[in-house]
Amino acid sequence: MVKRKPNTIHLDDGEGSSQAKRARRDDSDSDEVDEDQQTQQKDEDRIFEEQNEAAIRAAIQNKERSKGGVAEHGIILALELVNFMCHKLLSFKFGPQINFIIGHNGSGKSAVLSAISVALGGKATSTGRGSGLKSFIKEGESVAEVTIQIKNEGLEAYRPEIYGDIISITRRFNKEGSSSYKIKGTAGKVVSTKKEELSAITDHMGIQVDNPLNVLTQDTSRQFLSASAPSDKYNFFLKGTQLTQLSEEYETILANIRKTSQVLEQKQGIIPDLQKAYNEARTKFNEASKARDQQDKLDKTNEELAWAHVAVKKKEFEKAMEEVAKGARKIPKIKEALEIAENDVSAAEVLIMQIEADIAAIPAIDDLQNQKRIIGEEIRKRSNTLLEIRNEEAQFNSTMLTINNTIKSLQARIDEEAKKLQGDSQGKRDELNRKMEEIKFQIETNEARSQEMMGERARLTQAKLDAEAAVGRMEQDINRLKKTIADSENRINHLTNQKSNKLASFGNNVQRVIDIIQNESWFGERPVGPLGLYVDVKKRDWADLMRKAIGNSMSAYGITDPRDNAKLRNILNQTQNGGASIFTTGRDIFDYSRGEPPENILTVLRVLEITDEWVKRLLINQHRIERTCVTRTRREADEMATERPQYPVISADGFRVTRYADGGGSSNKFGSDISGNDVRQGLFSGPNIDGVIQQVRVERQDAEKEYLLAIQELQQQRQAIQKHGQDLQQYATQLKQLNAQIKDQRGRHQILQEEAQEEAPASIAALEDGKIDQENQKESLITQFRSVQTKKVTIEQEMVPLRAKAEALTRQINENRSEQMSIQDKLGPAVDQRGRAANTRDHWAAKLASETSNVEELEKIVTILEDEFKDWTAKAEEFCPRVPSPRDVDKLNRERSALEKALADCKRRHGATVDEVVAELAQTKAALEKAEKEFNGMKDLNLSLKSSLSWRMAKWHDFRRHIALRCKVQFTYHLSNRGYFGKVLFDHVAGTLNLKVQTDELAGGRSRDKDPKSLSGGEKSFSTICLLLSLWEAIGCPIRCLDEFDVFMDAVNRRISMKMMIDTAKSSDGRQFILITPLDISNIALGPEIRIHKMSDPERGQTSLSF
Repeated sequence: MVKRKPNTIHLDDGEGSSQAKRARRDDSDSDEVDEDQQTQQKDEDRIFEEQNEAAIRAAIQNKERSKGGVAEHGIILALELVNFMCHKLLSFKFGPQINFIIGHNGSGKSAVLSAISVALGGKATSTGRGSGLKSFIKEGESVAEVTIQIKNEGLEAYRPEIYGDIISITRRFNKEGSSSYKIKGTAGKVVSTKKEELSAITDHMGIQVDNPLNVLTQDTSRQFLSASAPSDKYNFFLKGTQLTQLSEEYETILANIRKTSQVLEQKQGIIPDLQKAYNEARTKFNEASKARDQQDKLDKTNEELAWAHVAVKKKEFEKAMEEVAKGARKIPKIKEALEIAENDVSAAEVLIMQIEADIAAIPAIDDLQNQKRIIGEEIRKRSNTLLEIRNEEAQFNSTMLTINNTIKSLQARIDEEAKKLQGDSQGKRDELNRKMEEIKFQIETNEARSQEMMGERARLTQAKLDAEAAVGRMEQDINRLKKTIADSENRINHLTNQKSNKLASFGNNVQRVIDIIQNESWFGERPVGPLGLYVDVKKRDWADLMRKAIGNSMSAYGITDPRDNAKLRNILNQTQNGGASIFTTGRDIFDYSRGEPPENILTVLRVLEITDEWVKRLLINQHRIERTCVTRTRREADEMATERPQYPVISADGFRVTRYADGGGSSNKFGSDISGNDVRQGLFSGPNIDGVIQQVRVERQDAEKEYLLAIQELQQQRQAIQKHGQDLQQYATQLKQLNAQIKDQRGRHQILQEEAQEEAPASIAALEDGKIDQENQKESLITQFRSVQTKKVTIEQEMVPLRAKAEALTRQINENRSEQMSIQDKLGPAVDQRGRAANTRDHWAAKLASETSNVEELEKIVTILEDEFKDWTAKAEEFCPRVPSPRDVDKLNRERSALEKALADCKRRHGATVDEVVAELAQTKAALEKAEKEFNGMKDLNLSLKSSLSWRMAKWHDFRRHIALRCKVQFTYHLSNRGYFGKVLFDHVAGTLNLKVQTDELAGGRSRDKDPKSLSGGEKSFSTICLLLSLWEAIGCPIRCLDEFDVFMDAVNRRISMKMMIDTAKSSDGRQFILITPLDISNIALGPEIRIHKMSDPERGQTSLSF
C-alpha cells in the first residue's frame, strides 16, 4: 500500500468545509505540510479530547461494571476441518463469548484461525500460512473442506425466512486450485453457491475477515507484539479501524476529479457539431411523425408480445409445478392408505380364521342327527309293535265274538236240555246258574271297565305329554312377546327423543362431536359425519332391511388423512361414542357404474337417497352397496342370485343369498335383529316420526294382548298337566283294585261251574264241558289280551322318554344350526370385508404406482418447461425491459400485423422506412444527448464529488479523533490493571503512534516514562496487549481472534493479561473471543462464559507443510 498522510488531501476549488480548506495544498502537489495547519489541527485535537475525554472514561468504567450480552448473530457456533493442513478431521463447537484453544506446538492450533479465514472467504495470503488454497490441503490428500456455522438470530438476522437460525458455510478446494462454496440454512438445504452471497452475509453481520485486528494469526500477532516502529503501529491502527481503506478511496476520488476536468474540456468542443446533425435529422423525422407513432406502437407491441410469450410459458411452468406438488402431496397419503388397507386385509383374514374356528367348535349336527335317527328307529320299532298289538286286539275281538257266540249256543242247548229234566235238583241248578250268571256279568262288567280305564289312562298320558310340549312352546312365545313389548317401548322412547334431537339415532352427544370437529384443526380435510346425516331410504318399507345392512355405518365418520384418526377417536371416546367407526380414504369421487347390475335390478344404493358423493363412495368401499341386490323374499333372492351369481343378494325377510357359477352357494340368515335399546331403531324413520310412533304403539298393544292370552293359556296348560297327573294316579289305583276283583270273581265262577256240572245229566254235562272249554278259551284269550294290553302300556311308557329325547335332540339340532347360521352370518360380512379390503389395497397400490409414474413424468415436463421459461426470459430481457401484465398473445399478433401493414404503406409513400428515419434521429439525438449528458453529468459529478469529499474528509477526521481518544482512555485503563500508567501518543500529521509507560507508580518510587524499547519482553507484550484491547473497542466485527498472544510474557504479566482479556470479553456486548495459546491455563478462574478446547498431541512423524 502506498503510504499517505490522510490529512494532506485538499480540493482544487474553494468549496468544502473548514477542515478541507485547512487541508488544501498548492497545484504542485507538494508533500510539505503547512506548519500553521498542523498547529491548528493539533489544537483542534486537544480541544476535542478535553471536551469528550471525561464522558468516554465514564462510559468505559460503566461498561466494565456491566456484563455483556451474547450476540444474536455473527458469531461462530461450530467449525469442521476435513483434510485441512495437519488435520484429517477436526471439529469444534464454540461458546458464545470466550474460547481458549490450547495444545502443544505442532498440534494444529493455528490451523483453526486459518480455517476461519478461508471459510469466511479470506485470502490464503492473509493467513500468513500459505500462498494459495492448495497449500492448506493435508499431505497425501487431493481435496480439503472447511465448514463454519454462523449464528443468525434476532431482529437483525440475515434473511431468516430462508436461512433460519444458523447459516452453514462450506468451502471446498482441491490440488488443481479450484474452490467452491455451499451456503446452507438450518434445514440443511443449499441456498447459494456464490461468493457474492457470502460477502453479503459477512457485510451484513460486520465480519471483516481480512482485517488484521479481527483475526490475528500467529505471524501477525508476533509482528504486532514485537513491532517497535511508531509508524508501523500507526499503520496497523489505520488498517484495523478501516481508516486506511477510506483514505485510499478518497485518493481515488480526487484522482477521478482531476481526470473528469480534463474530459470536460474535450466534450464541450464537440457539442455544436452534434446539435447541427440532430437538427437535420429532426427535420426529416417531422415529415414522418405519424409513421413514427405507429413505429413506436409497433415496438411496444413487439416488446409486450415478447413478455406475453414469457407469461404464457410461465403459466405452463407454474401449472406443471402445481401438478407436481399436488401429486407429491398425494403420494404419502396414498402410502398411508395402502398400509392401512394391508392391515385391514390382515385383520379380516384373522377374523375369518377366528369365525371358522368358532364354527368348528360347534358340536357336529350329523352326530346329533345320528342319535336322533337311532332314537327314531327305536320309536318306529315300538310303533310297529303297537301296530301289531292293535292287530292282535282286532283278532282278539274277532275270536272273542266267536267264543261268545259258541258259549251262547251251548248255553241255549243246555237250557233246552235242562227243561226236559224235572227232578228235585232243578231248584238247586237254577240257583247255581243264577249265581254263575251274576258273577259272569260282574266279571264282564269289570273287564269292560278295565279296558275303558286302560284306554283313558293312555289318553291322559298322551294329553299330559302334549300339554308339556305346549308349555315349552308357550314359554318361548311369551319370552318373544316380552322382548317385542320391551323393544317397542324402547323404540318409542328413541323415536320420541329423535323428535327433539334428530341426531339421537347416530350416537351420544352427536351435536357436541360435530361442534368439536368444526373448531379443531386437522391435517387433512375436516372429518365428515356421522354418515347417517347424508343417508335416507327412498321408501320406508325398506327401512328395516337397511338398518340391518348399513345401520352400523350410519354413526361412522370419514377422514382423508390417517394422522387425524387418533384425534377423532379421542373425541368420540370423550363423548361416549367409542364404538363409532372411522373410515380413512382420500376424497376420490371414482366412477362406480361398472360394478352395478342392470338398471331394472334394485340394489342397496338404488334404495337409498345419499346427498354427499364422498359419503356414497365410503359406503361403496365398506358395504359394496352399488352391487348388493335387494328382494322382498328369500325365494326371489335365490332366483336372482341363480340368474346373476356375480351379485350378492339380501332379502327383506332376513336372508343373504350367494350363488356361484359352478352351481354352489349359500343361503344364511342375514344380520341379527336390532334390539329395542339400540339407537339404530330410529334410523330411516323419515319426517313422519309421529306416524311411526303410532304404528309401534299399535304393534306393542297387539303384542301385549297376545302376551296376556298366552299367559292365560300357559296357566291353563299347567293346570291341565297337574290334573292329568292326578287322574293318572287315580286310574292306576282303581285298575289295581279292579283287577283284584276280577281275579276273585273268576275264582268263584269256576267253583260254581264245577258244582253245576256235578248236578247236571250226562248230556247236559257234555254240553257244560263244551261250554266250560269255550269259557276257558275265553278266559285264556282274556288273559292273553291283558298281557298284550300290559305290553302296550309298557311300550307307550317307553316311548314317552324316547319322544322327549327326540324332541330334545331336535331342539339341540335347531339351536346348533341357529348358532352355526349366526356365526356363518358373521363369516359372510367378514369375507366381504376381506374382499373390500383387498380391493381397497389393490386400488391404493395401483394408485400409488400411477401417481409415482405421473409425478416422474411431470417432473420431466417441469424441467423442460423451466429451461424454456428461463431461456425465453433471458431472451426477452435482452430484447427489452420487462413489461408487467402483458395482454393476450393472439390479440398482440393481430395488432402487430396491422401496424406492420401500415408502416409498409408509409414506406412506399416516403421512400424510406420509419425505422430508418427514427434510427437516424435517435442516433443523432442520442449522440447529442449523450455528449450533453456526459458533459453535464461529469460537471455535476465533479461538483458532487468535491462537496462529498469535503464532507467525508471532515467526518473522517472526526472518526479518527474519536477512535484515537477512546484508544488512549482505554489503554490507560487497561494499564492500571498491572499498576502501570501510560498513554498513547498519536501524531496524525507524521503518521506515528507511540506508547509511554510508567512501570513503578504503585511501588512508590519516582515515576519515569519508559519508551517501549526499554521495556522488558513481558512488559512490552503486556503493553501491546493493552493497546490491542483498546483498538478492539473501535472495531464493529463480532469476532476477535488472537493467536499465541502470551508467548513472550512472564507468568505475572501473562496472568494479569489473561484476566484482563477475560474481563474485557465478559463486559463486551455481542462479541466472541477465540484465543490460542500453547501454554497452560489451569490457573485461570473458569466460568460459564469460558469454553476451553484442548488439541490432541501431534502425531509422530508429522512433517512440516510445504509452502
